[in-house]
Amino acid sequence: MERFIHEHGTFTIKPVILYYKDKYFVVRFANEEERDMVLCLVPHYLMRRPIIMKPWVPEFNFKEEILITIPLRVKLPNLPSSR
Repeated sequence: MERFIHEHGTFTIKPVILYYKDKYFVVRFANEEERDMVLCLVPHYLMRRPIIMKPWVPEFNFKEEILITIPLRVKLPNLPSSR
């Protein structure tokens, strides 16, 4: 996680990364701009596995967090690019 964070931005202060026992990482950034710089990168992969990143909210509960929607990126071959 530390390498992932540092590959995706330049930080005024090194972000603090905490690991929670149920496979959650909590990352403390120096300010919202640096946090948003990492959050706005999509899609997110860590060791070739997709991860979901969300900003912290005070009412977050590690035990009750249930994913209702999961963002997906699908690549369909032979379709013209939208770019």
